[in-house]
Amino acid sequence: MSDPTPENIQKATSFAKPMMKLKEPVSLGLFDGCMAHDKLEGIFAQTMKSIPEQDHRDWEKIRNWVKEVFGKFTR
Repeated sequence: MSDPTPENIQKATSFAKPMMKLKEPVSLGLFDGCMAHDKLEGIFAQTMKSIPEQDHRDWEKIRNWVKEVFGKFTR
Protein backbone atom coordinates (compact mmCIF):
# COMPACT_ATOMS: atom_id res chain seq x y z
CA MET A 1 0.00 0.00 0.00
CA SER A 2 2.89 2.36 -0.64
CA ASP A 3 0.72 3.85 -3.39
CA PRO A 4 -2.90 3.90 -2.09
CA THR A 5 -4.57 4.46 -5.46
CA PRO A 6 -8.17 3.28 -5.88
CA GLU A 7 -6.87 0.41 -8.02
CA ASN A 8 -4.35 -0.71 -5.37
CA ILE A 9 -6.91 -0.43 -2.57
CA GLN A 10 -9.36 -2.55 -4.59
CA LYS A 11 -6.66 -5.14 -5.31
CA ALA A 12 -5.60 -5.34 -1.65
CA THR A 13 -9.21 -5.54 -0.49
CA SER A 14 -9.86 -8.39 -2.92
CA PHE A 15 -7.26 -10.50 -1.06
CA ALA A 16 -9.33 -10.12 2.13
CA LYS A 17 -12.70 -10.91 0.52
CA PRO A 18 -12.66 -14.66 1.30
CA MET A 19 -12.18 -13.89 4.99
CA MET A 20 -14.71 -11.07 4.89
CA LYS A 21 -17.32 -13.52 3.57
CA LEU A 22 -16.91 -15.54 6.75
CA LYS A 23 -17.10 -12.58 9.10
CA GLU A 24 -17.52 -8.88 8.38
CA PRO A 25 -14.58 -7.02 9.94
CA VAL A 26 -15.03 -4.07 12.25
CA SER A 27 -12.46 -2.30 10.10
CA LEU A 28 -10.01 -3.25 7.36
CA GLY A 29 -6.58 -1.66 7.70
CA LEU A 30 -4.35 -1.65 4.63
CA PHE A 31 -0.69 -0.89 5.30
CA ASP A 32 2.74 -1.13 3.72
CA GLY A 33 4.74 -4.13 4.79
CA CYS A 34 8.19 -5.34 5.68
CA MET A 35 10.59 -7.82 4.09
CA ALA A 36 12.68 -9.30 6.90
CA HIS A 37 14.83 -12.23 5.73
CA ASP A 38 15.26 -13.65 9.23
CA LYS A 39 11.47 -14.19 9.44
CA LEU A 40 11.20 -16.16 6.17
CA GLU A 41 10.89 -19.92 6.03
CA GLY A 42 9.41 -22.60 3.87
CA ILE A 43 9.35 -23.12 0.15
CA PHE A 44 9.36 -19.45 -0.89
CA ALA A 45 12.04 -18.30 1.56
CA GLN A 46 14.96 -18.72 -0.84
CA THR A 47 13.17 -16.88 -3.63
CA MET A 48 12.03 -14.04 -1.38
CA LYS A 49 15.54 -13.64 0.03
CA SER A 50 16.59 -12.42 -3.41
CA ILE A 51 14.52 -9.29 -2.71
CA PRO A 52 16.38 -6.72 -0.58
CA GLU A 53 15.22 -6.33 3.00
CA GLN A 54 12.94 -3.34 3.39
CA ASP A 55 10.55 -1.88 5.91
CA HIS A 56 7.82 0.45 4.67
CA ARG A 57 5.55 0.25 7.68
CA ASP A 58 4.07 3.59 8.75
CA TRP A 59 3.75 3.07 12.50
CA GLU A 60 1.87 6.33 13.02
CA LYS A 61 -0.75 5.30 10.47
CA ILE A 62 -0.98 1.86 12.11
CA ARG A 63 -1.36 3.39 15.60
CA ASN A 64 -4.10 5.73 14.36
CA TRP A 65 -6.00 2.80 12.83
CA VAL A 66 -5.68 0.82 16.10
CA LYS A 67 -7.07 3.78 18.06
CA GLU A 68 -9.99 4.02 15.63
CA VAL A 69 -10.77 0.31 15.93
CA PHE A 70 -10.31 0.31 19.70
CA GLY A 71 -12.78 3.17 19.96
CA LYS A 72 -15.43 1.03 18.27
CA PHE A 73 -15.09 -1.57 21.02
CA THR A 74 -15.17 0.86 23.94
CA ARG A 75 -18.33 2.81 23.06
